Amino acid sequence: MARFKVNVPLLNVRKAPVADFKTDNIITTVSDGLILDLEEETNVPNPALGKWYRDAQGQYYSGIGLMSELFENLQPSQLFDELIASEQYRIAEGFIENNFEKIKNEYPEITGMFVGKKSVNGIQSNIVSIVFQVAQKSDSVHPFPKIVEFDLYKIPTDIEEADTSEVEDIS
Repeated sequence: MARFKVNVPLLNVRKAPVADFKTDNIITTVSDGLILDLEEETNVPNPALGKWYRDAQGQYYSGIGLMSELFENLQPSQLFDELIASEQYRIAEGFIENNFEKIKNEYPEITGMFVGKKSVNGIQSNIVSIVFQVAQKSDSVHPFPKIVEFDLYKIPTDIEEADTSEVEDIS
């Protein structure tokens, strides 16, 4: 078994891997920061949804909300920040190309995704991030991951409101 850390505000714990995230087989949820010992499950109904992991009790977790403990002591985007901007954009664009459908299935409220600068307290920073666009921010929106892992890099994320006429990159 390998050690993982939950890196989303709430992660569903399921009876089995699912073919789509609308399947109602949720047992409970676990919170951001929880450390879990898990084994990868290779027999999954829909590999497009990413990797699935099983705990010793036979409960399942989507890999979208997990981060390998190998990265636990790194500050968010530490390795990513060491790259030059053009490389950061290339890697973040690769994440979108490889994961858009999977993310869209997990978070149906997304109207678009693009690589852009992260806003901090309403002010645009110089931090390259994956920006999730939603029609309206609200507390009822399914929590998005603060970072995503791709090609061994931790890429920061951001959320912005945008109606469908403002969507910058939907695929």
